[in-house]
Amino acid sequence: MVGRKGVSLPINTLVILAIAIIVLLAIVAFFMGAFTPGAEVQKARADFNKACGALVNDCSKDPDTITGLRDAYCTMNGLSGAACTGAPDDDIRRACGCVIT
Repeated sequence: MVGRKGVSLPINTLVILAIAIIVLLAIVAFFMGAFTPGAEVQKARADFNKACGALVNDCSKDPDTITGLRDAYCTMNGLSGAACTGAPDDDIRRACGCVIT
């Protein structure tokens, strides 16, 4: 056992170095905005919440009749093209807080 004392120092140093690199990368990612949604998504959320007010008053209304509701929903959820147009109306209603039976 006496012969292995010299090995523990480099292993401990490598573990501490690896942890320090992971923490440093997390700090850089935080300041680069990786942990927060972009301005486009935040604006879409605000637009969606505003448009939801009209839908919540009458949940049977077609979401496409409310200006900007589907676009904001798609932007918030990362949908585009056919996936956006094909997003089920009930999903949009649920996201607004309507109870679907």
